[in-house]
Amino acid sequence: MEKKSILILSPHPDDAAYSLGASLACRNSDRHITVLNVFSKQDYSILNIKHEEALKQILIEEQAVSLCLRYNAMFCDLPEARLRGYKRLREIIGGTKEPWKQSSEHYWIEAVRKEILSALDSNKPSIVLAPLGVKHVDHILLAYVIKQMWSELHARKIRLFFFEDLPYCIDEQAKIEVLNILSQEGFVLKPKNIISDSLNDKVRALKVYHSQSKERDIVKIIEYGKPMGISISERIWLVSRPTDETKSTGKGNIYDDY
Repeated sequence: MEKKSILILSPHPDDAAYSLGASLACRNSDRHITVLNVFSKQDYSILNIKHEEALKQILIEEQAVSLCLRYNAMFCDLPEARLRGYKRLREIIGGTKEPWKQSSEHYWIEAVRKEILSALDSNKPSIVLAPLGVKHVDHILLAYVIKQMWSELHARKIRLFFFEDLPYCIDEQAKIEVLNILSQEGFVLKPKNIISDSLNDKVRALKVYHSQSKERDIVKIIEYGKPMGISISERIWLVSRPTDETKSTGKGNIYDDY
């Protein structure tokens, strides 16, 4: 029996593991999972290393985590926000609400769209997971692009889920603001908590990103998942619109394929 294909759109190397690491660890035996790291050209690092070393280090870490969690990692090599001209931290996190209105981003929006289309053609997924788009400008931009591609996904009979982008969704007010905007835009989101016993696998994976995260950052993410023993919860939302033909099909559990 052919494995079902799932495509996860990760703004940066590490974002998929932060938000879905436990789910990846426990759900990949009967799924072909690909993580498309969109803005994978990044030189951010908490280590005292040079620009060129930082660019390489995060890719090495992401490859190691992909082996640990058993998914296929792809890299678009598009530049992260700072390399696209965002200089202040406030501009990158929390201060840029609508980056698509900036003319300097139009080229990159089209580049992201083309990379996603290429991944759809090569992977032929039945499910796409994208970030909710909270606070970080790269997350917001990627969420914007996938919303603009809604008709394309629907035509291909691909189901779209948003995932809770961590650590930014720890800010509950910022998360609710995005959910309200999605509702105003006509999207209907059905929430799902994925309970997993792969807490230890997620912790081990996150510790591999030693150029990106300090121990306290990992602790915040894990505590937010409300672990119970060795269990942890990760959140996703099934996305639909009232005009969807699939909404009234009544075919079993909408989460059966995830």
